[in-house]
Amino acid sequence: MLPIFLSGCSEVFMPMCVIIKDQTLLYSPQKTITVVYAEDKRIRDKFTDILVQADIPNFTFSIAKEMTDFKQIVLPVENQWYSLSLLMQKTPASFAKVETTTYILKSPYSANLTIKVIGGNLNEEINDEATILVNTFDVCKELVVKFEQTTQNT
Repeated sequence: MLPIFLSGCSEVFMPMCVIIKDQTLLYSPQKTITVVYAEDKRIRDKFTDILVQADIPNFTFSIAKEMTDFKQIVLPVENQWYSLSLLMQKTPASFAKVETTTYILKSPYSANLTIKVIGGNLNEEINDEATILVNTFDVCKELVVKFEQTTQNT
């Protein structure tokens, strides 16, 4: 007799309403990702943020939205999630106002950068060590962007 596996959830179900697409061109030194938000009335009153983590300590990379300047970011601890909003010194957006956004990423170092999008309530008591969103939930599958060390020919 085969075992029967039942899956359940004691938490409130939250929809997967965001897709992260890797749109990097073949042999491109820059990585291109697009974050696509789908309309979902169940979470219009929530806020969203992008989280990133690297598999090596002190991973340094640069990021820019399409048609903007690059900002250098350092992730000091490996396998720890960091808020892209906090790293870029921006406030998270409301799901009711977000739009599809394309980001360009680059790094001279080899590492895997994992990206995911979360939703939650805005933390009203923000200080330097506070999280920007509370009561968070995932709204997409994680995407792993693989960076390869660049070598320069002399």
